[in-house]
Amino acid sequence: MVVSDGGEVLARLDSVGVNVDSRSRVGKSWKRLVAAHALEDDCGQLVRRASVGRTADLVREMADAVANLDGLRLLAPVSRRPAFPERLTIYLEAEFPFVEPRAKLIGASGSPYQVTAAVGSSEEQPVYVQTASGQNTAAQRSAVERCFTMFSDVNSHLPTERKLVVLDDEASPEWRPEMINLLAGVAYLGTWTARDQWTEFVWGNVPESRLMLPPEQPSRG
Repeated sequence: MVVSDGGEVLARLDSVGVNVDSRSRVGKSWKRLVAAHALEDDCGQLVRRASVGRTADLVREMADAVANLDGLRLLAPVSRRPAFPERLTIYLEAEFPFVEPRAKLIGASGSPYQVTAAVGSSEEQPVYVQTASGQNTAAQRSAVERCFTMFSDVNSHLPTERKLVVLDDEASPEWRPEMINLLAGVAYLGTWTARDQWTEFVWGNVPESRLMLPPEQPSRG
């Protein structure tokens, strides 16, 4: 007598990203459970064999095995949301023909800097984009100071129209007005949720104001 799961267990595990053939904890647990329940892997289907007289026991034991193996779904990899600079770069690559991630700049002081990306309609005179984010005021202040120092140092080499800071206004608390004022002194300023505004700026449509912020974000003043 043969009882099969019809391939359901492996299909469900595969649907959530569990690789039972890996050498990780998942793969080891899979092998241990398959052996413990005396199962065979027959082309993706789990089977259990026994005499006809044990049919009822066989069905019950297979049900227990399926339940235990299904529990491996709890070990599925947790999908990671990309960090803000990575999300911004992905967006830029979808919008513009030229994107250079982690572009390099040299300040008037001789200090080297790395921005999130250089981006534009071509590699000639791209806009240098730097992200700023922080889960608290101290982290935000540190990000602002880095942006300010870098873009101040490259002022003699790079006009303001080719410098852009993009604030993370999704995961971060509200940006303080004094932080916005500081950044607006050295670069154009936008936010992730109002990216349509600075997208036009990068294409060459320079606005009168350096602030490209959503309505609820405090303005310079």
